[in-house]
Amino acid sequence: METEPEKRRIRGINPKNIEGYIRMNLVSTELSNQQFKKVSDLIYRECGITLKRGKEALVRARLTKRLRALKMERFSQYLRYLESDNGREELGLMVDVMTTNKTSFFREMPHFDFLGETLLPKLTGRKLRFWSAACSSGEEPFSLAMFLLDRMPGLASRDVKILATDISPTILEKASKATYEEGVLLNLPSNFMRKYFVKVENETPHTYQVNGDVRRMVRIARLNLLHPWPMTGRHSRGWLTVSMRSWNQEGTFLWAIPRACRASNISFGMFDRQLT
Repeated sequence: METEPEKRRIRGINPKNIEGYIRMNLVSTELSNQQFKKVSDLIYRECGITLKRGKEALVRARLTKRLRALKMERFSQYLRYLESDNGREELGLMVDVMTTNKTSFFREMPHFDFLGETLLPKLTGRKLRFWSAACSSGEEPFSLAMFLLDRMPGLASRDVKILATDISPTILEKASKATYEEGVLLNLPSNFMRKYFVKVENETPHTYQVNGDVRRMVRIARLNLLHPWPMTGRHSRGWLTVSMRSWNQEGTFLWAIPRACRASNISFGMFDRQLT
């Protein structure tokens, strides 16, 4: 059954184009197993995301948006375009619509408890660097910045910066604005709304922006994790378990919320250039 927005969209179509519209919406829903495998291979090659069997409906729904944008009728036509000389930009847009950006403020609170109780007391150096490796729309790196401001007295006298990266330009644009509707802020600890957010006037629903003190700690940049990372060193490409003494010596904590954290004997010259 058609939804109300769909009905309104159909009513707004020129009668001369209605046949093409219907054909577009019917034909574009057909995604063969071979085409699904082709899309899966392209996504894996471009960004390392694995699309397993069972995700066909998801892939079909998300890529149909790209077919509509390009006024294409068939997935076969779309796949040929991706492989053409003109399709390089579209590969990025395909990756953009296929990435999942589930996130929230203070997601996985036990990780923050571990950071506050176990790691922060050992991070005594003046210079600290954090990396949110898949930052999505910014909730996670901003959560980290607020947490550090709240838990580390005298933070202003230390050199503390957070690099926040993601593969999706669309989601990074949202992170750069640092504005969030009121409903997104429900998981914030008590009093954080007052301390670290400013209400945006004349917005409905109520919208708040992360304040300047928090935003200044975070540098947002695009990064495909299959491409060179913003640091160098023999351990910069793999997960590494180290002692607390190494964290203390290096003054570096790589925060890949919510999955894992890692630190190592890495040269952070490139990292610092990302944060200037």
